[in-house]
Amino acid sequence: MSEQEPEEESSDAQAAEATEANGSGRGMRSGTKYPYFDLEAAEKFAKGIQDSGGSEVLEEDLLKHMGVANTTKSWIYGLSTAKEFGFVERKGQKAEARIMLTDLAKRLLRPGDNDELMASRVAAFLNPPIYKKLFERYKGATVPRVEFLANLLVREHKLLESVATPAAQAFIASAKFAGLDTNNVLGDPKKVEKKADEKPPIGDVTPPDPPPGQRALNVPSDFNLYTFPLRRDLTVSIPLPSALTKKDVDRLHKWLDTLIFDDEATT
Repeated sequence: MSEQEPEEESSDAQAAEATEANGSGRGMRSGTKYPYFDLEAAEKFAKGIQDSGGSEVLEEDLLKHMGVANTTKSWIYGLSTAKEFGFVERKGQKAEARIMLTDLAKRLLRPGDNDELMASRVAAFLNPPIYKKLFERYKGATVPRVEFLANLLVREHKLLESVATPAAQAFIASAKFAGLDTNNVLGDPKKVEKKADEKPPIGDVTPPDPPPGQRALNVPSDFNLYTFPLRRDLTVSIPLPSALTKKDVDRLHKWLDTLIFDDEATT
């Protein structure tokens, strides 16, 4: 197979594999996207963006801030890993390229409390599809040994042997950093996200009834409330799951397009 340029932004890490491979495997890439570095490293990458220019920065400025070139492994794998965990988006090309923090990254870097911090880390950990599959496989079981997990990544997830071990190490380290490794056993993310619910109640407290003309809405603790003004006299608050993906948002947008509005129905 001949060496090729990456076909899209999400394949940066696979393209880096091609530059490192040699011999008969030269130019080969893994068949599955994966975080090469762990969650803690991705969080530091996002923090570097925040320190460099807030929530959005020119790529060339970020490279200068981090002291790397856009051809180095630390940058290519670092950017790809941050994307996989849902921390950053890249828009534009060459000198116009900009790196932006996602809402998930903003909640993680500026959490309201420790519960929000840990919930954001769990959401980030479960963002890469391969991590979600691995977590479902090992949930409630002993954390796998690196060599066995690397074998699984090669056999079932089509990773190259040259990157399987660091990818396995990154998964195990990320689970621990997200608080999902308890005594060497992978835990349930819901228990991490609902730590606030574990606090003992003080007395018998009954929630007050909602004001007349309003209804109470029970929102799961792992949901985030998004509020924005539609027009001068109307503001909307929508609870959405913290693990929301871009595909989920696209589906939600398509559903909203199917609604019939009063100003359209009367025409």
